[in-house]
Amino acid sequence: MKSEVNLSTTQKNYLLAVYELSCNHGHAHVRSIARKLNVSMPSVIEAMRTLEEKNLVDYKKRQFITLSPLADKVVSAFEQRKKLISVFIRQALLYPPADSEKIAEKMIHCVDESFCGKLKELTGEVLKNRNEDIAK
Repeated sequence: MKSEVNLSTTQKNYLLAVYELSCNHGHAHVRSIARKLNVSMPSVIEAMRTLEEKNLVDYKKRQFITLSPLADKVVSAFEQRKKLISVFIRQALLYPPADSEKIAEKMIHCVDESFCGKLKELTGEVLKNRNEDIAK
C-alpha cells in the first residue's frame, strides 16, 4: 500500500497523534494534539487544514478532529509497521519493550514495505532459531 507517499514525516506524526488521541477519547482536539506533539495550536490548525485537503481528517474549526476512512487505512499500515519493527527490536536485539517502542516510532518514517517484508522474514528466522536453541 503506497498510501503515505505524499505525506511528510510531520504529517504522519500529526495523523498518528490524532489516531492515538482518538483511541483514548473517540476524537482529538487541537489543544490535545498540540500538547502531545509539543507544538503550537496554530501549527496544529495549519496541519489539520492540510490533512483535510488530502481527505485524511475531518476537521471543523472549534470542533473535534477525527480520521477519515482513508486515514484509517494509512494509520493501520503505520501501526502494523511499528509493531513489526518493535517485535524485531525486542526479540532479535533484546531491547526492553519501552525502548523498542520508542525506536519503532521513529523508524516507521524511514522504512518502506520491501524493508518490512524482509524484516518480517528475518524476525521469523530469529524466533525459529531461538526456539530451536531453547529446545536443545
